[in-house]
Amino acid sequence: SFCTLLPRFANKNAMCDVSEAKVKVTLLSGFLGAGKTSLMKHVLSNREGVRCAVIVNEISELNLDADILAGTKLIESDDQLVEMANGCICCTLRGDLLDQLLELSSSGKYDCVLIESSGIAEPMQVAETFFVETEAGVLQSICALDNCVTVVDASTFEEYMGRIDTVAAIDAKAKETEDDRDIAALFVDQLEFANVVVLNKIDLIPEANREAKLNQLTAFIRTIAPTATVIPTSGSKVPLSKILNTGNFTLDFANGQKDWMEDIKSGIKHVPETLEYGVSSMMFRSDVPFHPKRLHAWITKHFLLSQMEIVPGTQGEGDADAVKDAPDAAVDENKREPQAEPAAPTNNYRELLAQKSTVAAERKAARIARYGNLFRSKGHLCVGSPGRMPMFGIWSQAGTILGLNGGSTWDMIPKPRGEDTVPYQLLAFVGQDLNADVLKADLEALLLTPEEMQQLRTHMGEHGPNGDLFDDPFEPWFLMRPADDDDEEEEENGEQEKADE
Repeated sequence: SFCTLLPRFANKNAMCDVSEAKVKVTLLSGFLGAGKTSLMKHVLSNREGVRCAVIVNEISELNLDADILAGTKLIESDDQLVEMANGCICCTLRGDLLDQLLELSSSGKYDCVLIESSGIAEPMQVAETFFVETEAGVLQSICALDNCVTVVDASTFEEYMGRIDTVAAIDAKAKETEDDRDIAALFVDQLEFANVVVLNKIDLIPEANREAKLNQLTAFIRTIAPTATVIPTSGSKVPLSKILNTGNFTLDFANGQKDWMEDIKSGIKHVPETLEYGVSSMMFRSDVPFHPKRLHAWITKHFLLSQMEIVPGTQGEGDADAVKDAPDAAVDENKREPQAEPAAPTNNYRELLAQKSTVAAERKAARIARYGNLFRSKGHLCVGSPGRMPMFGIWSQAGTILGLNGGSTWDMIPKPRGEDTVPYQLLAFVGQDLNADVLKADLEALLLTPEEMQQLRTHMGEHGPNGDLFDDPFEPWFLMRPADDDDEEEEENGEQEKADE
């Protein structure tokens, strides 16, 4: 959940005290071309005297959206337009965003702040900024995040869900920085962390099947973001009451208590219309580890596998810089030799992408034929190799890309409500026309048999997490530890030394 990602920030309960916050913030997220700037212009044109400060974040050096807004003369004399360019506010410019919000709030000139994030920003990471402890207090109690709005293009919704490339393919600056996040995964992340989803450009969907398509898209969104308000529209025209001063961003929302995976775990039934349009969900849980080779074979039959690969010569526990993203190649992964020499480099990106697209299409077809249209799945898992047993793995799938990487030690996972232990496998699946019985049976076939489980117990008793037992084609895992206070203090001292020089 959101608050478990903030161990180094302020106490999560501080976010409850937003009554003193005189400035409320609306965060707009969405891919390039979805209609964020149009929504910003619509709000500024219809705000009825509300004093606004506008922060526009463009990852390139030229902040074109800021120029467009300034050129429309929608920024009045009492307003302020802040340009934050050449970086993303969810990472490289987070500190600048914090300083800017404190400055705008302390001026006493504004009722609200509208933030248009870059197309590849992760709203959850931007939201974390509001819970940083500052000299003036927790930002959320001074300048409160009020509403997270994600704008999506209804006409390209399914296209983005099916993308197999990274954000570098859709953003020039991301290409320069070798940003290797998967497009489909980022697209889903922006939806899941939304209070309001603006389903824009519905006029681009053919009228003959528009109603059915909108019902289907809305059903999917409500399954993975059950508390979000979904607003179908064209031209980004949305009632201001859904955008400004809504009170949508609450403790329950940020804590993940309304998270779709929590709903599935608790057996909560989703709204009837999701079932009407064939969108359903299931939870797979087990206290038996997966067999590594059978799991790998199953994944690479139905998905493109994305893993974190240790870069040679930089191995180090807890070193986030020692990894790179390694989507599985467009070859038969079941025949891959772990120690094989890497393929010769090529500059023919289009040819490689075409090969990968062909494999992706084949695996998607196999997946849909057997399980239905599986949109999204996530959770934690246990892989039954001795070296992996002390850690849980993180499973995250969007479309055809399935990411599987090491997480942390098992004591870091909260126990499910009302339970004394954490199950080894806890995976939630959402899809259309989902064949849950077949999916569950196939996953169960990937678990260790009683005989294999006994072999694992014997090995762990004699050798602990050392040595090999079963054939394991996955990339090695290593512990990704959050920085502790000593690390932060050391980093601050280093920065101070540089300043003194």
